[in-house]
Amino acid sequence: MAAEGGATLPVHSPRDGAAFASIANGSVADVDRAVAAAQRCFGALANPGGGGSGWPGAAPSERAAVLRRMAEGLRARAGELAWVETMDCGKPLAESEADMDACAGFFEYYAELVDPKESFSSSSSSSSSSSSSSAAGGGGGGGGGALAVESLECPEEGVSGFLAREPVGVVGCITPWNFPLMQAVVKVAPALAAGCAVVLKPSPLASLTCVLLAEIAKDAGLPRGALNVVTGGPPDAPNPTSSSSESTGVALARHPGLDKMSFTGSGPTGAALLGEGAALLRPTGLELGGKGAMVVLNDAFSSSSSSSSSTGGSGGSGSRDAQLDAIVDWAMVGIFLCSGQVCSATSRVIIDEALADEFCARLAAAVQEKLKVGDPLDPSTNMGPCVSADQRDKVLQAIALAAADDRCEPLLPLHEQQSGSGHGSGSGSGSGSGGYFAPPQIFRVTPKAFPPDGSSSSSSSSSNPNYDPWPVLWREEVFGPVLAVASFRSGDDDHAVALANDSPYGLAHAVFTADQSRADAVAKRLRSGVVWQNCNQPLYPSTPFGGCKQSGFGREYGELGLEEFCHHKTVIAARPGHSWAWYG
Repeated sequence: MAAEGGATLPVHSPRDGAAFASIANGSVADVDRAVAAAQRCFGALANPGGGGSGWPGAAPSERAAVLRRMAEGLRARAGELAWVETMDCGKPLAESEADMDACAGFFEYYAELVDPKESFSSSSSSSSSSSSSSAAGGGGGGGGGALAVESLECPEEGVSGFLAREPVGVVGCITPWNFPLMQAVVKVAPALAAGCAVVLKPSPLASLTCVLLAEIAKDAGLPRGALNVVTGGPPDAPNPTSSSSESTGVALARHPGLDKMSFTGSGPTGAALLGEGAALLRPTGLELGGKGAMVVLNDAFSSSSSSSSSTGGSGGSGSRDAQLDAIVDWAMVGIFLCSGQVCSATSRVIIDEALADEFCARLAAAVQEKLKVGDPLDPSTNMGPCVSADQRDKVLQAIALAAADDRCEPLLPLHEQQSGSGHGSGSGSGSGSGGYFAPPQIFRVTPKAFPPDGSSSSSSSSSNPNYDPWPVLWREEVFGPVLAVASFRSGDDDHAVALANDSPYGLAHAVFTADQSRADAVAKRLRSGVVWQNCNQPLYPSTPFGGCKQSGFGREYGELGLEEFCHHKTVIAARPGHSWAWYG
């Protein structure tokens, strides 16, 4: 939607820093208009309960038809969308192309989930509960699929019950810049499938594909007001024509017209949003940061092992060298995709000490040989720039801090900007482009029981509780192409698990071993929402994703992702004339 007063913001491409487009710079009034449009679509203004009218009252098959047409629209414009995504956020074109295909797949998945065209296992409702479903939420109940009315067993004769899944209402979605369209789609697709109306606020650093999504939705026949996209600047750049100094994101978070908020982004912002929601007793789903660990056990590439992975292009078992190469490749996937700007990145490798030297040597060689950092529109590039100058500078500062810490040994050459003496481009870092490039770096990390300044034993961790034997790099999320590698006692799986769990985050970890029973035992003990076994980063529309601890709560993807946007209503029905005769 156009902003109040026609205000706009320039869009700068991370590949060269040049402005190439503009977005509407929304205001508080624009947020109010968007929420009002969503409420009208949902029927909240005329009938607070939705009442089976409009988009929420449509049959799941009708909503699914729109979602399928949106998927078709995404596929038809995939090339355009991928180019825009790459220009907007800086990821290599091949990554953007894969993202666009996945986005279409999410709409297809949720359409199929609520309106299966093939055999779908679901609870069948009794005739009594089916006849009552219209009173309990209109089109949200009945039929097959994940929104089917579910019969409930009632032990009393003459009484039946059922559980109906209804749309939760008007949903606010605030999404980040690293996967601009994907992060929006994983919220928008299930919310629309459930029958909700959505107000989407993408990051001002990368909003363009979300604007195009609104065009595609309109062309697909999505009712007016079901999807509203409000773009705008951060808190320090409000709409200058607005009477309020509030940003669009803050205004949306505080809006009393939302029934649910779904947020993906940083922990501090998530905590602030949770506080805003608490004041309104409004549910808030949070997908926040991570400091994932890739745990490599001592049999992961031993001479007698055979990989149990069935994921990826290299297949399953092979020679020891092939197994090591596969693990090195998964380590690179875990930290260099999207220039390391991934919440689920495995930015820590925890490897058996007997394998650590060989792994580190092979990994450093592979990065120097195979990783090409450069113009993301160049087909040969496989790592692009950071999304902004600020993000690049944060990454370079983290590298400089680690380089100055004697607990961190760099495994790749340190260029001028990595040592903190400047921001000039180094070898393989988009030299001369003017873009926001940060070269990849790997550090071998060794914790120390005493402070690195050589202090006496009186300053040991036992007498100085504020001293951490691990460097900042090991603890804090960098959100960039920087990997920390540490070893654990050989064969000691308990030690490996303890190191992985020693983090305030709990989003995603990985474990590599040829022994499935060990893989299962470690996975059970890792405190995270996702565990990969003998692979790293694959996610599919059907696989729920989310974290624990400071990585947030709630789930996206899969049936659980649909449930996040459903209100569950229990209906207990007695036949006419039935009575307890409690009072005679």
